[in-house]
Amino acid sequence: MATALIAANGRILHWSPDAEALLGFPADQAVGRFAADVLVAPERRTEVLGLFARILEGRPWSGVFPVRHRDGHLVGLDFRTYPVLDREGSPMVLAVASDVSEVRRLAADLAVLDGFFTQSPVGMAVYDTELRFVRLNEALARINGLPVDRHLGGG
Repeated sequence: MATALIAANGRILHWSPDAEALLGFPADQAVGRFAADVLVAPERRTEVLGLFARILEGRPWSGVFPVRHRDGHLVGLDFRTYPVLDREGSPMVLAVASDVSEVRRLAADLAVLDGFFTQSPVGMAVYDTELRFVRLNEALARINGLPVDRHLGGG
């Protein structure tokens, strides 16, 4: 998860290593620059500045927005943004983002794994570090002769 902290004037204050990996800009090339100048295509600048102003006013925003990579191509990012205050009470924006294509790939992978888990005739379980059941399928519950809920949390 990439994170960035942006001052009310639009300058980047913090740029995480994950933001660097995702968008190609090293922190020393991002911090101190105006986020809209670095990351937003000119035709979307007015839109993003309006969105930024609403977040600064206290309205968090979540959604997908295309952001410019250092090499120029656009990356669709799934954002969660939050208005925050610095120590003096000045507003800032905390942005947490991930690559939409990666999120969608993970969701598809999880759906496939969930299908295998729930439909398998073979007993399957997931355990925590103390070897307690975290999840098990109906096949294993039948093999053990106990309902699923009686397994959870036990060893």
